[in-house]
Amino acid sequence: MRVLDQETFFSELSKLYDQRKGSGSVWVSAKRTVKPIKWEKGVTKSKAETKERNPRCLVRATDGKKKKISCIISAKDQARFQDRLFSTVRVHTEGMVKRARTRKKNTAS
Repeated sequence: MRVLDQETFFSELSKLYDQRKGSGSVWVSAKRTVKPIKWEKGVTKSKAETKERNPRCLVRATDGKKKKISCIISAKDQARFQDRLFSTVRVHTEGMVKRARTRKKNTAS
């Protein structure tokens, strides 16, 4: 899994949606974390420093097969990132067709 900055994450996410446009799915998940992340260099692991750190959000996206991307968002950048994420998802899902539902009759007597 590659950890990217925000700009690269959104460009890769758009590419991922374009690749899976005809068929397939893209999963986006977010997870709150305050613990040091293993790919950060020079991180100390004392519990006192972990409590003082600002909470961050690890955002992951995958196509379920090969490609996995992720990005770490600080708490202060969360609102701006969320707005941009929703607009990106909205752009790439606007062509979806609403499913026709049929009513089932209750046969229980």
